Amino acid sequence: MFQDIKSILRRSLRQKGIDQAVVAAQVVEAFRTVVGELLGPRVAASLRQVALKGDTLQVSAGSSALAAELSMRQTAILQALSERFPGSYFRLKIFG
Repeated sequence: MFQDIKSILRRSLRQKGIDQAVVAAQVVEAFRTVVGELLGPRVAASLRQVALKGDTLQVSAGSSALAAELSMRQTAILQALSERFPGSYFRLKIFG
């Protein structure tokens, strides 16, 4: 008769239509973590804005140098995200 809290929360979020926003927040947080692991926490903290629109992570890097570095590391970043979210596919759009 008892249900685990995880199942109850997922069903409740889905019924209220906010499950996609929760997933988007998890992906954005994972992106910042991955960038921190690959490029360092100071770089991750310097990102101005990160948003998930559909399957595309839109990143405002704040500088052209950081945008170039993110572009060069794009494959590693996306691979790390796909390991954290199996079955998901993401693209990266970087603004300088």
